[in-house]
Amino acid sequence: MIRTHSSSFETGSEYSQEELIEEYLPDKKIIVGSDMDGTMFNNDIGILVFLEKLSDPTFWKLKTQRFKSLLLPLKYRKVFEEGAKGGVEELDEHKCQFILDLWNDISDLYRLQRNIVNSNGPKIDINNPIVNEFSRKMLAFDKLLIEMERQIISRFNGELLMRTRFFVDQNRDIVEKLTQNVMARKSDAFDAELDLSIHSENSREYLQRIRDDELEPMTFNRIVVINNEIAVFIKEVFDRGAAVRVITTNTQENALGAINNSDYRYLNHRRTISASRLKINGEKFGSKMDGMPIFGPRKVDIAREIEAAKKRIFKVALGDSYTNDGPMMRYALENGGVAV
Repeated sequence: MIRTHSSSFETGSEYSQEELIEEYLPDKKIIVGSDMDGTMFNNDIGILVFLEKLSDPTFWKLKTQRFKSLLLPLKYRKVFEEGAKGGVEELDEHKCQFILDLWNDISDLYRLQRNIVNSNGPKIDINNPIVNEFSRKMLAFDKLLIEMERQIISRFNGELLMRTRFFVDQNRDIVEKLTQNVMARKSDAFDAELDLSIHSENSREYLQRIRDDELEPMTFNRIVVINNEIAVFIKEVFDRGAAVRVITTNTQENALGAINNSDYRYLNHRRTISASRLKINGEKFGSKMDGMPIFGPRKVDIAREIEAAKKRIFKVALGDSYTNDGPMMRYALENGGVAV
């Protein structure tokens, strides 16, 4: 859906792509800013890279307590523990308890699989009940954490927990390799889909808290799908002379890998991608962000920085999230542009 309005993106006229380009964007020297996950691609590349990481034995080498603290840092845990008692107005107490139970379950499964890897060698089978349930609960944890984190982001001065925090102490090139694997997977690959579920034997043998009646099975498609309508639009305005910028909350390494290994490769240059960054210690990742994540209002800051550098006006914003992309989309509309 394409919206045009000078002050609000909740209202406005709808245009076809052809009408938009020919009638509403006569000035070719504009800036186009696009979100990546869920916009340029129908998938979340960050989740796909994380699932790819599970097959890497180095993922299972962290000490369990280290993993547990990365999964849910203390300051978050304290808020959720308070929320579980009904003490945080913004948060649902049942969801707070659920995410704490997931945290404990996931950490226990991590410890078990870590012991298996240390004893039996590096081969990882994601269909193994321990790894499979770990994966299902990690996806549930990730989804719930994103939802709840948006409600309490002001408590942490705009910080976000990035999935790539689990790359701590890993060489930088590991993300490039994982992203290449993600982007190269074909629909006929044996692991194109993952069936993830809760396994009753884990509840019995390992005292897992969240059981199958609380978390339904899911089939997860691992094939990257380009949003063709967005791809055609971006290529059209790019060929007409627009300065196209990818503005994503995802990390620089994930974004570069996804763009470079897709039909968007003509955009592959560090200056065309504004993404969140992890701190680097030598050639290895740290566990914390380098600066603020590119989220919500920060996307507007990036748009203004691009305007100052390019001496152009930010006229088109593409996104899929009111919370994350909404401020950038509103800014384009305030500039007399459009939101897609």
